Amino acid sequence: MDVDQVLVPDPGLVPHRVDQRPAGEDHGGSSRQGVQQVPVDQVKLAAQMQKISANPKDVASLQAIGNLYFAATDFKSAVVWEQKILAVDPKNQVALLALGAGQFNLGGAVEAKKQWLVAAGLYPKNAEVHYDLGFLYLSQTPPDKAKMTTEWEKVVAIDPNSALAKTVADHLKCSTPSASATPSAK
Repeated sequence: MDVDQVLVPDPGLVPHRVDQRPAGEDHGGSSRQGVQQVPVDQVKLAAQMQKISANPKDVASLQAIGNLYFAATDFKSAVVWEQKILAVDPKNQVALLALGAGQFNLGGAVEAKKQWLVAAGLYPKNAEVHYDLGFLYLSQTPPDKAKMTTEWEKVVAIDPNSALAKTVADHLKCSTPSASATPSAK
Protein backbone atom coordinates (compact mmCIF):
# COMPACT_ATOMS: atom_id res chain seq x y z
CA MET A 1 0.00 0.00 0.00
CA ASP A 2 1.31 3.47 -0.92
CA VAL A 3 1.34 6.03 1.83
CA ASP A 4 0.42 9.49 0.61
CA GLN A 5 1.70 12.67 2.16
CA VAL A 6 -1.26 14.56 3.59
CA LEU A 7 -1.34 17.93 5.28
CA VAL A 8 -3.54 17.88 8.34
CA PRO A 9 -5.39 21.16 8.87
CA ASP A 10 -4.80 22.76 12.24
CA PRO A 11 -8.19 22.83 14.02
CA GLY A 12 -7.31 26.20 15.53
CA LEU A 13 -7.00 27.76 12.09
CA VAL A 14 -10.27 28.80 10.50
CA PRO A 15 -11.49 31.38 7.99
CA HIS A 16 -12.43 35.00 8.55
CA ARG A 17 -15.28 35.73 10.93
CA VAL A 18 -15.10 32.40 12.69
CA ASP A 19 -11.61 32.36 14.17
CA GLN A 20 -13.03 31.94 17.68
CA ARG A 21 -15.17 28.95 16.73
CA PRO A 22 -13.93 25.36 16.85
CA ALA A 23 -14.19 23.25 13.72
CA GLY A 24 -16.97 20.68 13.56
CA GLU A 25 -17.89 17.94 11.17
CA ASP A 26 -21.48 18.90 10.39
CA HIS A 27 -21.76 22.08 8.36
CA GLY A 28 -25.30 21.51 7.20
CA GLY A 29 -27.13 23.34 9.96
CA SER A 30 -27.24 26.94 11.01
CA SER A 31 -24.22 26.52 13.26
CA ARG A 32 -21.12 24.38 13.33
CA GLN A 33 -21.15 21.25 15.45
CA GLY A 34 -19.53 21.83 18.81
CA VAL A 35 -20.40 25.53 18.80
CA GLN A 36 -23.09 26.69 21.16
CA GLN A 37 -25.52 28.79 19.18
CA VAL A 38 -26.50 31.83 21.18
CA PRO A 39 -29.69 33.78 20.66
CA VAL A 40 -29.61 36.87 18.48
CA ASP A 41 -29.75 40.07 20.52
CA GLN A 42 -33.38 40.95 19.81
CA VAL A 43 -33.08 44.56 21.01
CA LYS A 44 -30.18 45.27 18.66
CA LEU A 45 -31.90 43.36 15.85
CA ALA A 46 -35.11 45.37 16.28
CA ALA A 47 -33.16 48.65 16.22
CA GLN A 48 -31.40 47.68 12.98
CA MET A 49 -34.62 46.39 11.40
CA GLN A 50 -36.25 49.74 12.16
CA LYS A 51 -33.38 51.50 10.38
CA ILE A 52 -33.65 49.34 7.26
CA SER A 53 -37.44 49.69 7.16
CA ALA A 54 -36.79 53.44 6.83
CA ASN A 55 -33.96 52.88 4.33
CA PRO A 56 -33.73 49.37 2.82
CA LYS A 57 -30.36 50.27 1.24
CA ASP A 58 -28.70 51.19 4.55
CA VAL A 59 -25.58 49.06 4.13
CA ALA A 60 -24.31 49.80 7.65
CA SER A 61 -27.55 48.49 9.18
CA LEU A 62 -27.67 45.49 6.85
CA GLN A 63 -24.10 44.68 7.89
CA ALA A 64 -24.96 45.12 11.56
CA ILE A 65 -27.74 42.54 11.14
CA GLY A 66 -25.36 40.15 9.39
CA ASN A 67 -22.91 40.63 12.26
CA LEU A 68 -25.62 39.85 14.83
CA TYR A 69 -26.35 36.56 13.09
CA PHE A 70 -22.64 35.73 12.83
CA ALA A 71 -22.26 36.41 16.55
CA ALA A 72 -25.13 33.98 17.16
CA THR A 73 -23.45 31.43 14.82
CA ASP A 74 -26.60 31.46 12.68
CA PHE A 75 -24.73 31.23 9.40
CA LYS A 76 -27.82 30.65 7.25
CA SER A 77 -29.32 33.95 8.36
CA ALA A 78 -25.96 35.73 8.17
CA VAL A 79 -25.59 34.61 4.55
CA VAL A 80 -29.04 36.03 3.72
CA TRP A 81 -28.09 39.44 5.08
CA GLU A 82 -24.69 39.47 3.38
CA GLN A 83 -26.47 38.72 0.09
CA LYS A 84 -28.79 41.68 0.73
CA ILE A 85 -25.74 43.93 1.10
CA LEU A 86 -24.31 42.66 -2.18
CA ALA A 87 -27.65 43.32 -3.91
CA VAL A 88 -27.20 46.99 -2.94
CA ASP A 89 -23.40 47.15 -3.23
CA PRO A 90 -22.04 44.24 -5.33
CA LYS A 91 -18.41 45.13 -4.59
CA ASN A 92 -18.78 45.47 -0.82
CA GLN A 93 -15.53 44.10 0.58
CA VAL A 94 -16.86 43.15 4.01
CA ALA A 95 -19.94 41.43 2.57
CA LEU A 96 -17.91 39.41 0.05
CA LEU A 97 -15.61 38.12 2.78
CA ALA A 98 -18.44 37.49 5.24
CA LEU A 99 -20.63 35.77 2.65
CA GLY A 100 -17.74 33.44 1.84
CA ALA A 101 -17.19 32.70 5.52
CA GLY A 102 -20.87 31.97 6.06
CA GLN A 103 -21.02 29.70 3.04
CA PHE A 104 -17.85 27.92 4.13
CA ASN A 105 -19.33 27.27 7.57
CA LEU A 106 -22.45 25.82 5.97
CA GLY A 107 -20.32 23.37 3.99
CA GLY A 108 -20.38 25.40 0.79
CA ALA A 109 -16.68 25.54 -0.01
CA VAL A 110 -17.33 26.02 -3.74
CA GLU A 111 -19.61 29.00 -3.09
CA ALA A 112 -17.19 30.42 -0.52
CA LYS A 113 -14.33 30.18 -2.98
CA LYS A 114 -16.34 32.10 -5.60
CA GLN A 115 -16.94 34.98 -3.18
CA TRP A 116 -13.36 35.06 -1.98
CA LEU A 117 -11.97 35.00 -5.54
CA VAL A 118 -14.19 37.97 -6.44
CA ALA A 119 -12.94 39.76 -3.32
CA ALA A 120 -9.32 38.90 -4.16
CA GLY A 121 -9.79 40.32 -7.65
CA LEU A 122 -11.32 43.54 -6.34
CA TYR A 123 -9.17 43.90 -3.22
CA PRO A 124 -5.83 42.16 -3.88
CA LYS A 125 -4.17 43.95 -0.97
CA ASN A 126 -6.68 42.66 1.58
CA ALA A 127 -4.84 40.15 3.77
CA GLU A 128 -8.02 38.53 5.09
CA VAL A 129 -9.17 37.36 1.66
CA HIS A 130 -5.83 35.65 1.07
CA TYR A 131 -5.95 34.11 4.53
CA ASP A 132 -9.43 32.75 3.80
CA LEU A 133 -8.41 31.35 0.43
CA GLY A 134 -5.31 29.75 1.96
CA PHE A 135 -7.44 28.12 4.63
CA LEU A 136 -9.89 26.89 2.00
CA TYR A 137 -7.04 25.28 0.03
CA LEU A 138 -5.73 23.67 3.22
CA SER A 139 -9.21 22.33 4.04
CA GLN A 140 -9.66 20.56 0.71
CA THR A 141 -9.25 16.81 0.45
CA PRO A 142 -6.47 16.47 -0.46
CA PRO A 143 -5.12 19.86 0.63
CA ASP A 144 -3.62 22.04 -2.10
CA LYS A 145 -0.40 23.02 -0.35
CA ALA A 146 0.93 25.03 -3.31
CA LYS A 147 -2.14 27.29 -3.48
CA MET A 148 -2.30 27.52 0.32
CA THR A 149 1.33 28.63 0.44
CA THR A 150 0.82 31.17 -2.35
CA GLU A 151 -2.15 32.75 -0.59
CA TRP A 152 -0.55 32.77 2.84
CA GLU A 153 2.66 34.27 1.51
CA LYS A 154 0.48 37.13 0.21
CA VAL A 155 -0.89 37.64 3.74
CA VAL A 156 2.65 38.03 5.08
CA ALA A 157 3.68 40.30 2.19
CA ILE A 158 0.63 42.57 2.58
CA ASP A 159 0.87 43.15 6.33
CA PRO A 160 3.94 41.43 7.79
CA ASN A 161 3.43 42.78 11.32
CA SER A 162 -0.21 41.75 11.69
CA ALA A 163 -1.44 38.96 13.93
CA LEU A 164 -2.84 37.25 10.83
CA ALA A 165 0.59 37.30 9.15
CA LYS A 166 2.23 35.89 12.27
CA THR A 167 -0.35 33.09 12.40
CA VAL A 168 0.15 32.04 8.79
CA ALA A 169 3.93 32.47 8.98
CA ASP A 170 3.98 30.02 11.89
CA HIS A 171 1.80 27.58 9.97
CA LEU A 172 3.91 27.93 6.84
CA LYS A 173 7.04 27.09 8.86
CA CYS A 174 5.33 24.02 10.28
CA SER A 175 3.51 22.90 7.13
CA THR A 176 5.53 19.80 6.58
CA PRO A 177 3.28 16.98 5.47
CA SER A 178 2.57 14.12 7.84
CA ALA A 179 2.35 10.55 6.62
CA SER A 180 -1.13 9.10 6.49
CA ALA A 181 -2.80 6.43 4.42
CA THR A 182 -6.01 8.45 4.28
CA PRO A 183 -6.84 12.13 4.72
CA SER A 184 -7.77 13.14 8.23
CA ALA A 185 -11.37 13.95 9.06
CA LYS A 186 -12.22 17.61 9.42
